[in-house]
Amino acid sequence: FQELARAVAEDGARLIAGWADGRLAGCAALRREGRETEPHVAELSRLMVAPWARRRGLGMLLLAAAEQAARDDGRSIIHLSTPDHGAAPALFRCGGYIEAGRIPRAAGLPDGSLADRLILAKEIAPQP
Repeated sequence: FQELARAVAEDGARLIAGWADGRLAGCAALRREGRETEPHVAELSRLMVAPWARRRGLGMLLLAAAEQAARDDGRSIIHLSTPDHGAAPALFRCGGYIEAGRIPRAAGLPDGSLADRLILAKEIAPQP
């Protein structure tokens, strides 16, 4: 998170907070820094929702807010990587993200096991 905090401070990333029941319940981080040849691309580097706040739509709201932030920055593609484990892949697929690749056994899970890492992407319509 220290690297992300630096990126936010240097305007290389946006941090979006989600609240539920008056408490911080989740966040999304959208990285704007990238290659010179890809000024239209943003990376969703984090999307987390606290366990007590899940299954209430906050993940989709954070995803929509990150997409709007990307549009506001003139981006037309968002990509991300996530373990092919748990609820995250279904959330992103419901949000319209498609699988662009898979890296076998590249994601370390909290219990020490390994899962495939999915690369997902979505083309978003730029603001007129």
